Amino acid sequence: MRAAWIVAPAVLAGALPAALLAALLAGPQQAIRQTAARPDNLRLASAIVAAHEQPGDVVFYLPATMHVLGTGYPAPFGRLRDIALNKSAIASGSLTGTEITSPARLKSRFTASSAERVWVVTGASNYKFPVPSTPMDKEKMGLVAGAGLHILHRWQAGEVMLTLYGP
Repeated sequence: MRAAWIVAPAVLAGALPAALLAALLAGPQQAIRQTAARPDNLRLASAIVAAHEQPGDVVFYLPATMHVLGTGYPAPFGRLRDIALNKSAIASGSLTGTEITSPARLKSRFTASSAERVWVVTGASNYKFPVPSTPMDKEKMGLVAGAGLHILHRWQAGEVMLTLYGP
């Protein structure tokens, strides 16, 4: 009985700070999990693609790191043909996969795809026109322009810019 009296205050002394810490962190944790707390709106971006994609559509991510946007709600993005993708996420052992590095190979894939519509996924800071920052990004936009495609529509989902090009 005496041991219980010794253990109870020790447990209370440890549990009280933990409970206080949990109470203090609950509000901020809830706030950062809200859609409005994120600079990007992956749910909206995914919904836009789902509503407007068509069979045969191609996607280019500028820069390649924008691939990560398709991982939050992957189904609609997965229906777009990512012809710049070299290895899938699983094959590359990464979150988003890897892109090809040969402009000639990209051009060959683009030509073989007979793409009539191209989605370009960028950050919203590239609102007026996706600004290519790497040689491969320049190649992607060159292929879009060279195919005579023009902007059909542009959507902004937080800090994500989706631009659909077509004939």
